[in-house]
Amino acid sequence: MTFAYLGNGVYTIDNEMYIINTYENNFFIIDSKENIGNSELMDILEITKGKKPMYLFLTSCCKSVSGGAWYIYQTLGTRIIAHYPDSVNIRHGECNNLTYTPVNVSVELKGYINYVDNIKIINSKVPTSGSVIIKWKGFLFVGNNKTLSPYGNEVKYICGVNGCIKA
Repeated sequence: MTFAYLGNGVYTIDNEMYIINTYENNFFIIDSKENIGNSELMDILEITKGKKPMYLFLTSCCKSVSGGAWYIYQTLGTRIIAHYPDSVNIRHGECNNLTYTPVNVSVELKGYINYVDNIKIINSKVPTSGSVIIKWKGFLFVGNNKTLSPYGNEVKYICGVNGCIKA
């Protein structure tokens, strides 16, 4: 078992992927590990009690957060959400001169701020122009972003590809 409960309906898998359980008992995955396998899929299904997550949010096209998206899409049928123009790179399976298996992006976001099921998605443009930061309850999910602006006192935890820290 490689997952942990962080609080407020948020789980982490290997401190790289995150799962949100919303008010309606819908599950959303944030980012995918580059080397995802059956162990992580079993963790996802254990967290969701066998329910397939509605969406996989990708915070950027970077391989470290998007490299395993195809595997999740193929095995669980989870739809992919990404911000333009990173969504184009994800469909081609390439970002910053690194390649991975391309995957279909079901929902392409545009604009500075978007909402999906009470989850706030902010286009941060760091480290790529389509990178996003995802805000939900007291959590800020940043993917590969290392340069953060203040996002308010309500942020209690900042979570990315290297785990979570208390804000």
